[in-house]
Amino acid sequence: MCLSQTKHDIEVSSRTYSKQAGNYQYEKALENMKNSAENSERSKMRSLNENFELNYARKERLESKLKKLNEQKISLENKLSSSPEKNSSTFNQKLTQIATSIAEINEKLIQNEKELEALQKQYREQNNK
Repeated sequence: MCLSQTKHDIEVSSRTYSKQAGNYQYEKALENMKNSAENSERSKMRSLNENFELNYARKERLESKLKKLNEQKISLENKLSSSPEKNSSTFNQKLTQIATSIAEINEKLIQNEKELEALQKQYREQNNK
């Protein structure tokens, strides 16, 4: 009886140890998954913040170019109105080029605004998780 009791105690102890070891591994795996998810969330937010900064910098650069082109356009229009007819074709050609550049920049600004809206949507989705 003593021998069978000892054998039974060893089996119970062995099963208990296996469960405890399994629980420890399970808890450790859960903790690792939690840490990984938190790191992933931080990485996504960092990436979103960088994309916001890039978007705003691009917008400022485009708006600066647009302002400069509009100033050139006004200057050329003033020169055109005060110049003789023989120079008007040159001014008109330059004005056409400027108008084309302004249209291109406006398209880029529209695209930039769409990108900003997409980033804002991603940011809201990220914060609602």
